[in-house]
Amino acid sequence: MTTETGKARRSAPLKTPNPLSDKKVRELSGALNLLLADAFALYLKTKNFHWHVSGPHFRELRLRVGWITLGQRQWFSGVAL
Repeated sequence: MTTETGKARRSAPLKTPNPLSDKKVRELSGALNLLLADAFALYLKTKNFHWHVSGPHFRELRLRVGWITLGQRQWFSGVAL
């Protein structure tokens, strides 16, 4: 493969066959982007809480919040696929 061929392949649009129209794909992409942005903001707030836990139940709270953030990351991976 030549350099020009490689550049052409990288810049070619990705055509994934699906039953949705281009308008519906844009609407769905916009909705998913908003959902992911909100979910990521919640993840950051949860992680911030995780790092600033204090008090008599420190260990239990920190472990529980750690499991919550793990679940959030796994959810992100599922949506991103």
